[in-house]
Amino acid sequence: MISQAYLNPTLGGTMTGVDFWLWAVSHVPFDSKFLALFAALFGAGMVVMAERAEAAGISTWRQHR
Repeated sequence: MISQAYLNPTLGGTMTGVDFWLWAVSHVPFDSKFLALFAALFGAGMVVMAERAEAAGISTWRQHR
């Protein structure tokens, strides 16, 4: 139920006035940016780890099996 309430704020009651605008301002731009930033940093970390492994002479395929 927690994940449903996170995606559907009207589950706990009506969303009128200030409640709706606070949810819209906090959920839509900030949550989406966090997920995109997290994915980009995760990918960059994988690239750095693979480059360090190659510099040390370790096969990246062998390391990530």
